[in-house]
Amino acid sequence: MRAAPLPAEDDGEHPWDRKGVNPVYEPEEPTEATAMDEDTRARGRAGYGNLLIVFVLVFLLGVIGILVYGLYRQGGRTARSAPSPEAIVLTVAQEKVYLTAMTEYLCPCGSCDLVFIDCHCPTAQQVKLAAREALQRGASGPEVVRLLEVTFRAERLP
Repeated sequence: MRAAPLPAEDDGEHPWDRKGVNPVYEPEEPTEATAMDEDTRARGRAGYGNLLIVFVLVFLLGVIGILVYGLYRQGGRTARSAPSPEAIVLTVAQEKVYLTAMTEYLCPCGSCDLVFIDCHCPTAQQVKLAAREALQRGASGPEVVRLLEVTFRAERLP
């Protein structure tokens, strides 16, 4: 498009302020089609708001689902991988041998200076479980002591 020539005298009005002179923007007269297009655009913009709400809700539900699944898996894994040593039932005689061995030997974990009966670290739990299983299978006191000294390298109290 070609721009209109500048006026010879300065009347305080910019040439582009006159209708039909601005090559970039020429306002159109509103028609029925233009009004319908504006109405359609307004409804489309409102649709984006609804779409955004749906997207945020789906995202939050996904995050909550992942968290619930992770907590469920973690709880299940912990319960299956570390059974409680006290869950193994022993006779009175076997329980006396167990308590004697657990009070005479130090935990070999290296992070504490406790006897097995007082320590609750994963190493102590593993040793307690192995000792109770051995006693349940019929091991004697000296066999449990050998298990502690040889297998777990536990040291006897001085």
